[in-house]
Amino acid sequence: MKTYTKVIDKVGVYLTTFVSGSTFTMGDTAAKYMRLLFVKSGKASYCINGKSYHVSEGQIVALSKGQKTLFETLKGEKFFVFCFLLSDKLQILTDDFADVVFADPCPVKVPNEYLHQLIRVCRGFLGEQGAELAYSDFIIRNGAFVVLIQIYRVKKGVFKSDIKLTGIERVEKVLNYVKFHYYDDLKLEQAAVMSELSIRHFSTLCRRLTNKSFIGYLTDIRVQKAKDLLENTNDPVTSIAFFVGFQELSSFYRSFKKKYSVNPMHFRKNNRKSAT
Repeated sequence: MKTYTKVIDKVGVYLTTFVSGSTFTMGDTAAKYMRLLFVKSGKASYCINGKSYHVSEGQIVALSKGQKTLFETLKGEKFFVFCFLLSDKLQILTDDFADVVFADPCPVKVPNEYLHQLIRVCRGFLGEQGAELAYSDFIIRNGAFVVLIQIYRVKKGVFKSDIKLTGIERVEKVLNYVKFHYYDDLKLEQAAVMSELSIRHFSTLCRRLTNKSFIGYLTDIRVQKAKDLLENTNDPVTSIAFFVGFQELSSFYRSFKKKYSVNPMHFRKNNRKSAT
């Protein structure tokens, strides 16, 4: 039986095929990362901490940092797998989400409704004859997000009513959420997760609905809320800026002036209403 070791030393997406009766390990370096393995076809077994598991077509394995794993392909099977090595700096890998996804190394079976989406994402980023390594933040953020979302939904048992929602309806739900939570530290990545769409798909539909990028839409709401507070309260400009969600005062001034052609101080001076 042949043994193959993948030399993986960068965050990225790896497309790997193993022939019948071979074993493979991703090497010690890979164990420093969180990993996702999406099996496009074939079957294999693997062992972690003395416990054996079996993974097959349409399943995903999520491995946390430090888990070294040896995969053994079954006789007569050609094992075709996409491997994602994830940076722990990804916005999505926080709090409950990471805890749920990497809770255990058991394979997750994704419902058939979503298999074609995962395969399309992987093919789109690497191609059927893709290179061993495609190192790109864009690939990681989009491809891995789609895979992570499916694992999360399976483990949380949320494959229910939202399945029949269209992409537009999903984005509309997120945009409605933003109207009432504009002060949160919202990122494009988090919005995509909430919609259960890839970043690319979410961004496209968001622009179709609003004629703006997601960040542009969020900024516009924040500036409008700041305008209302400048007109109707005596709160300091700095306090208002941070209250509506801006992280930097300079960014607030720039965004406000871009929309109203005047800085916040001058706007308040000319438009203040009676405030207590």
